[in-house]
Amino acid sequence: MNARFTVAAALSALVFVCCTSAARSQDATGLRVAVDASQAPQKIFHVVVTMPARAGPMTVVYPRWIPGWHGPVGPIADVVNLRLKAAGNALEWRRDLVDFFAVRTTVPNGVSTLEADFDVVGAAATTGEMDVPSTENLALIQWSSFLMYPEGAVADSLPATASLTLPAGWDFGTALPVRSRQGAAISFDTVSLTTLVDSPLNMGRYFSKIRLDDRSELDVAADSAAALAAPPALVTGMKHLVAEGPAAYGGTRHFRTYHFLLTLSETIAANGIEHHESSDNRAGEKYIADPQVFRPFADLMPHEFSHSWNGKYRRPASLLVDDFQKPERTDLLWVYEGMNQYVGEVLTTRSRLTSLQDQLDGLAMAAARMDFENGRAWRPIRDVADTAPLLYNAPGAYTSLRRNAFDFYTEGNLIRLDADVTIRKISNGRKSLDDFWALWAAGGSTTPSVAANSDDAVSHMHGTVSPN
Repeated sequence: MNARFTVAAALSALVFVCCTSAARSQDATGLRVAVDASQAPQKIFHVVVTMPARAGPMTVVYPRWIPGWHGPVGPIADVVNLRLKAAGNALEWRRDLVDFFAVRTTVPNGVSTLEADFDVVGAAATTGEMDVPSTENLALIQWSSFLMYPEGAVADSLPATASLTLPAGWDFGTALPVRSRQGAAISFDTVSLTTLVDSPLNMGRYFSKIRLDDRSELDVAADSAAALAAPPALVTGMKHLVAEGPAAYGGTRHFRTYHFLLTLSETIAANGIEHHESSDNRAGEKYIADPQVFRPFADLMPHEFSHSWNGKYRRPASLLVDDFQKPERTDLLWVYEGMNQYVGEVLTTRSRLTSLQDQLDGLAMAAARMDFENGRAWRPIRDVADTAPLLYNAPGAYTSLRRNAFDFYTEGNLIRLDADVTIRKISNGRKSLDDFWALWAAGGSTTPSVAANSDDAVSHMHGTVSPN
């Protein structure tokens, strides 16, 4: 997630493993997720999820903890018209009185699948977004918002096959492999549930695809045709970015293809959400067309691109959970996001999307802000990370006393600047933070995978400054 803009595993495992009796009976069909977005301009999405089932009590869950949002922000309040069916017959269900994201039902004998039929209204707004990510001309599909699955499912091991119906005349972009397209109907390849949730899609009436290299593209959905006009300097900078990113991380890549999903609208809050093979970037309508609008937030896409290595491949072990119901522990977000804020700004400068002076000015402003934040006297940056799920949505009043979740971006940025200066001094200019990043991502290029870590950033830092 980008501060200024408010586990993947092997796909060959197709055995569904979980601790409930319903999940133990799982067969190889996995989930089928069908989203009819033909009424997206009216902010109505029709969803049918078909899942394996067995006779007896069964609990169906809606995703609660959403990767990249660092909190329990699944938009359950936007789910309406829920019907559970088996063999075409409606089933009675009741919501769990403690966990509102779970509904309980009983599956009759002789039934092997259960169907959850529901609508999502308001285009899946979440408490983390505080807005509606769709307009009359565009929309964002975060698959976690259009999903239900059996309680206890292991997301890495559950196959999921998605399909989508677009509004007439719209186009789309996503890193999710496409199996076929017939007009407005798109079918996607079967992937793990983890990969599905990690592969958002943007779509729109006004849409452009800009090829950056042989495996990367910029997919832009906008509220107007004029907003798609990308200046040559920006396109050149983005082409530099897809070269500078791997170069910074020792020449490694941990994606098959990479899609910068960019959504341009004045009615969708600006933000950036990281994914392994794509990023969900949101900005104002004039963001790419007007250099003066782009300049203050030029690091949006570089920041999220860097997350493919730092945050998705190299991920804090405490953030690793096997489904979307278990809480993530956010104690290492100050490492995850703090480091990425610095890397993102460096990549922005190296790609010539902004100037070195702009980066230096930004660092000076960050230092000045931290100098006058009284909350630093009582609340260490680790505690800010520990309570990030609360602080992301805390009121803006008294921020200097309570601190906010974005402080670990800002303070972490300054910590990395200090580390870079220190490494250069100790090594007499022979090494820098670049050498640390190469160690951090060591292991060679891979398809999407996770190298979890706890506090081993310290050992990598020692390795960087080692005389050997």
